[in-house]
Amino acid sequence: SRIGADGAVALSLETRILAEYDAASWTVGGLFLARPADVTLVGSKVSVWANLGTGGDASQGTDATRPTWNASGLGSGASLTFAAAQDLLTSAIDSGAAPAYALSILFTDTDTAARFVASFGEIAAGQGISVKVNTALDALGGQARGISTARAESAGSYPMTTAAVVTATWDVSLATDEAEIRHGGSNVTSTHPINGNSPAGAGSQVLTIGAREGPANNFSGEMSALVLAWGTTSIPTTQVGNVEALLAAEWSV
Repeated sequence: SRIGADGAVALSLETRILAEYDAASWTVGGLFLARPADVTLVGSKVSVWANLGTGGDASQGTDATRPTWNASGLGSGASLTFAAAQDLLTSAIDSGAAPAYALSILFTDTDTAARFVASFGEIAAGQGISVKVNTALDALGGQARGISTARAESAGSYPMTTAAVVTATWDVSLATDEAEIRHGGSNVTSTHPINGNSPAGAGSQVLTIGAREGPANNFSGEMSALVLAWGTTSIPTTQVGNVEALLAAEWSV
């Protein structure tokens, strides 16, 4: 928090995000913001990205596979630049028996193949949630299982060279997942039933930033924020939308 020109207390971005999900009795297990105070640099490479949520920090011990810090990366703020085979991983984050998840990411993408922007859990095993760029379909997707039909994807031809907040949601009790894109005050959404076996919640899993579990299928682009939350109620769409709007406003996208 800080004191504004009018003497009022201006709440920090992380405080406002946490308050949104707290209002829905949801837990924020991952909260990553591209700000100088929240990254550890080795030269220009990011070795640690501080987690302001309940889980552990995301880190990378190998210099060649660390993303690069970009002080003027997206909109009005900084970002992490990911290239092929670059990623950050947390230790296992325990979401308990939560049946519902939301993963929101502010990023741009420069890929020419299907890539994962981030993944919580084992997508191939049908126990996790991810945000995926599917260039073959010129679309964005939220994937809650490893089978190709179990994903929600946006309308085609979305310009991901333009920064946007993308949210994937997964409601195990409804056996559906959803992808949502917020850009310029407008949304594009798509829902999809989770076919095949109804998966359990994610439980205790690693959060992989910049790729899917493995890591594999790394994406190339800029990332400025990531928020992973879960709860025992259905998806709190109002709070998810408010968090998307907070991220978009902070980076002026």
